[in-house]
Amino acid sequence: WIEDQQAKVQGMGGTHLNEALCHLGMLPWHEPTRIPGAASSVTTQDFLLLLGQNKVSTVTIDMMVGWVIQEMESKERTLGESSHYKVRGMEVWNVLRKAKDDTYFTYKLPRFLKELEGLLERKERKLLFPAFVEELNHFIVIEVDPVWRTLSYGEH
Repeated sequence: WIEDQQAKVQGMGGTHLNEALCHLGMLPWHEPTRIPGAASSVTTQDFLLLLGQNKVSTVTIDMMVGWVIQEMESKERTLGESSHYKVRGMEVWNVLRKAKDDTYFTYKLPRFLKELEGLLERKERKLLFPAFVEELNHFIVIEVDPVWRTLSYGEH
């Protein structure tokens, strides 16, 4: 696919395609990856979803969010200042979906949920996390603002 696209833009630069091809060439095919945010079962074959017009999977979203989290934490360490946001992956959305079941809260809550609760109670940061809207067959980002006590998505 990349080589086909590269042929279409020949003479127009195509540096991003060259870079993608170089990165993909370094990965072993159908082998487990060690990408932050990726489940242990993710292989390079899962990246095929990114080519063309395919639907992005929750696994891919988690890898993307994992990269964002890693970059934010790195900048915070380097600059010595905290971001206004706390970013989490699909685990927040998964817990919210499970919460539809009344019996869900009879079980011990995940530790990360307690941490987020404390963060929001202290009003230290806004929370960002991806969510999947089944009716639209699309991922969105949800923002929780503890100061204004709002949930929002899209442009606001």
